[in-house]
Amino acid sequence: MVSPGYRLHPQACFPQVNIKTFQEQWNALGASDPMWAVLTDPAKTGNRWDRDEFFASGVAEVEMIWQRLQKLRIDIRPGTAIDFGCGLGRLTQALCAHFEKCMGIDISESMVQKAREYNQFPDKCSYLVNAAPDLGQIPDHSADFVFSRIALQHTATAFQKQYVSDFLRILKPGGVAYFHVIQPTFLRRLIPDFFIEKYRQWKHGGKPFISMYGLSESEVKRIVAAHGAVILDCLIEPYGGFESRWSNYSWCVRK
Repeated sequence: MVSPGYRLHPQACFPQVNIKTFQEQWNALGASDPMWAVLTDPAKTGNRWDRDEFFASGVAEVEMIWQRLQKLRIDIRPGTAIDFGCGLGRLTQALCAHFEKCMGIDISESMVQKAREYNQFPDKCSYLVNAAPDLGQIPDHSADFVFSRIALQHTATAFQKQYVSDFLRILKPGGVAYFHVIQPTFLRRLIPDFFIEKYRQWKHGGKPFISMYGLSESEVKRIVAAHGAVILDCLIEPYGGFESRWSNYSWCVRK
């Protein structure tokens, strides 16, 4: 399924990365060290995250974003929220304080299984496995808020374009999407994702690893315009750490 305004990137001339590749990686990461895979603190490798501390970090992160949206006078209806790339539900659970219904969506079956076990709000929160290169499972105009934080960057650029387009498709009129991507360097944009992924597989010797892919500012603006949506805010921050060559772009868009 291709959403309105989506067009093929020149990299489409090359072999494409299979979405199952990313599902296999995140199933393995979710089965071995899931909290560290979500929040890659070097001090927390080997399942050393404390569960309460892990989920408390999600509450703090959502509240920080919520305060920023309030400061910008961005009104969000408290109906249905979707958390894309939810992992263990770290942020989905925190969103339950602001919405009547929340759904976390993730590519990893192992992550979603654990998210269901950790779910403290079964009456209002549910989780869905989505291993497709789009969000065709989600109906048009079904969400008041679509949220995605440190998730899109872990799948190939072509899939990111489609997912962002689907964020806007599934929003109700007047709904808001808040999503985070990283800005690719100019050189990185010239190398097809297929070859990057093959190189990383070789480098890691077949072991599961965390992929990093960017989505440019110009592409986000094109997708938003194709849906007739409006950019309300874009917060740009350095990524930091070993991936300091990237920049964080947190987009807030109203349909």
